[in-house]
Amino acid sequence: MNSLNDFDCILLIDDDPIINFVTNRFLRKAGYQNEIIKFEHSLEGFDYVKAVLTSFDLGPCSVLIFLDINMPVLNGWGFLEQFEKLPAKAKEVFRIVILTSSYDPKDIKMANDDKNVSGYVVKPLSIFRIGEVEDYLEKLRF
Repeated sequence: MNSLNDFDCILLIDDDPIINFVTNRFLRKAGYQNEIIKFEHSLEGFDYVKAVLTSFDLGPCSVLIFLDINMPVLNGWGFLEQFEKLPAKAKEVFRIVILTSSYDPKDIKMANDDKNVSGYVVKPLSIFRIGEVEDYLEKLRF
């Protein structure tokens, strides 16, 4: 993986619709051509992840998740705790990049320590920050 277009789909999980709109726009400007699905409620995003894993045979499939940390009901850390409980197939299909407004060193450390997190980017996403994401993606192996 070294390009956004290597992913069949991108999920945006952020409770701020404006951030989802801006992120979507920058992904398109960066040349991402595949499907982008937006969730303003992390529980809905997590339910979608579970549904993808149980609804059909995935075959070779890859999905990138941009996940916010600070959300109501189920925050990003709770999402990651639930993600860890999913079958091993989830770790093959989904890659998670934290996209957050937090510069808190504790959040950065927690993300770096989480084996399911592939990167940490401070929002809003921009053309320059997409370069950071692609740097993380270059390190991924499916």
